[in-house]
Amino acid sequence: SILLKDRKTQRLVPCAPADFEYLGPTSARVWLTEGRYHQLRRMFSALGNEVTGIHREAIGRLELDSDLQPGDWRELVHEEVELLLENNGK
Repeated sequence: SILLKDRKTQRLVPCAPADFEYLGPTSARVWLTEGRYHQLRRMFSALGNEVTGIHREAIGRLELDSDLQPGDWRELVHEEVELLLENNGK
């Protein structure tokens, strides 16, 4: 388990388990179950690696629109909002 410093308490706490898929010498796909501050970068750094770019594909069951360019946005439809609320336990 990888330990990261909690920003509020400054104590080392374990990260929740993540799934990892090796794609090549400089790329991987990672599925996180929590999104702590710069967690992905900090996890890779703890293992001696540097993250040079991140691409988010989904938030929970909500798959993000792959046609949007960095900085672009669109309004969510009702069903997408429901998926986000479901992810937050509401």
